[in-house]
Amino acid sequence: MTNEQLAGFIKQGGSDELIPILWERVRPIFYKFADRYYKAYPDYLSQYGITVWDLKQQGYNALLKAVSGYDESKGFKFSSYLRYSFKNTVRILLTKDTLNKSDSLNKAVGNVEDNEQTEAIDLLADETALDFTEAIELQSVYAVVRNAVNEL
Repeated sequence: MTNEQLAGFIKQGGSDELIPILWERVRPIFYKFADRYYKAYPDYLSQYGITVWDLKQQGYNALLKAVSGYDESKGFKFSSYLRYSFKNTVRILLTKDTLNKSDSLNKAVGNVEDNEQTEAIDLLADETALDFTEAIELQSVYAVVRNAVNEL
């Protein structure tokens, strides 16, 4: 079965078990793309904090996009979709620039009464904390236990 046939079956739906098979076949192609791209633009990519392994990991996302865009009726090889999809995935990775645009959690977000600064981290929910109803129930249990101990 060719890569084109595999991509066609996957695109039709219900053949998700074929994705790992196709990935194993095209992974060397993506790794070659990543190596070439990184060798061509090492300073530019490292400026964004992107390593060659980041590019190689984006290969899987590019594969999924190539499969979704593949059209057998146009007569192109699936590998041409892979190249185009890889370039678009890298372009998106460079435009997001997530690492360089992130804010610090210690950044002041506004003034509170008493001239205190509130930091962004103070506004995040504490997922380990009890929710309000649990805290009330717990206080009720503590009160019952305290009353029982006092009566003893």
